Amino acid sequence: MQEALEYLAYLQERYTESGARSLSGHPVKVDYYHPWDEGKVAHSILIGMINSGIPSSEQAERTEQVMRMYKAAKEKYSRLEDLGTVLIIESLRDRMVTRFNQLSLALPGEIVFGTLPFGEVHAFYQRSPAGTPLILFNSGLFTFLNLLAKALATCFSLENGFKGKELVRRAQDLKSPGVSHASRRFILLMVAYVIEGRPDNAPTYALKEDSDRVKSVMLRDTAELFLFAHELGHAHIGVCGTTVVEQLGQHRPADTKPPANHLEELACDILAVQAIMGDPREDWYPRMDRFYGIEMILSVFGLMNELQPATATTSHPSAESRRENIQAYLAQKDASLGKEFALRSKVLRTAIEELWIGYRAFLEQYPPMPDDTRTR
Repeated sequence: MQEALEYLAYLQERYTESGARSLSGHPVKVDYYHPWDEGKVAHSILIGMINSGIPSSEQAERTEQVMRMYKAAKEKYSRLEDLGTVLIIESLRDRMVTRFNQLSLALPGEIVFGTLPFGEVHAFYQRSPAGTPLILFNSGLFTFLNLLAKALATCFSLENGFKGKELVRRAQDLKSPGVSHASRRFILLMVAYVIEGRPDNAPTYALKEDSDRVKSVMLRDTAELFLFAHELGHAHIGVCGTTVVEQLGQHRPADTKPPANHLEELACDILAVQAIMGDPREDWYPRMDRFYGIEMILSVFGLMNELQPATATTSHPSAESRRENIQAYLAQKDASLGKEFALRSKVLRTAIEELWIGYRAFLEQYPPMPDDTRTR
């Protein structure tokens, strides 16, 4: 474990010294957080609970639980991780490692988690020189997913689907009254994450409607779980070998077999679906509605690939291939599951594609850097 942590520190130092970059190639200022002050940590946790409406009778116990997690995690993360990121990763690790164990999906004995300001990809799995697995996330990714979920939550109804194009105007001027709140928030978030590499630069806000808050939590939670479980899928394949890839990698009919690296990505998608569909959160939101969060990852990350150089998109299959493969897998398990996935996928994809048109129109006005070839 220590060797892997030192290797991660080396990677973080290398990225910082060579110049951290956003997904569009712009330089990013890197913040350092560690060590954290325990008094400030406890205070911020308490404020977060009050803002979330957690009853005062539960606040002390929950604060103590989070502080225990914080103290245990403190030595496992570098100065690049802020407290919020650490707590999210630790929570996702506990939930998804438990699910993989329940499904008898073997994982390495040790996995090191962390973040890097690496730009071009959102998360990846690799090994340290001594062979310890590392799962690394792009800096700011979880902040981005949270704000993305909030922007999208106002664009669709769980009962009636996409709310309509009146929500999403394709105007280029953000000050124009024709630009909706959803579109404005989406554009500013994309600029902050994709171009500036700092999603915390995007405006924060509270959703007014209870139904929108429920959708936001549902989208963010499922998207985080899907992303995390997908990377754990790579760790599982590292233990069990390519037999898993052959079994799970291709469910949709195809004239030609995808490249080996695409097959592994498709297999990891299926492993992630298996894990999150069994995660016991029925009291939070219905199981079928988890499909929305999966589509959020597929659609937004797929559209972001438009902004990347060709070499950065060959490691993963297209969003459409991933979507079709998941739908085919679910249909094989239960025909109704495949239909429900297709239905929810279309609703959220429609909303995202409309928002994306507004973002691309705005992007044409954004002044590129002299050497920038990735913002168009």
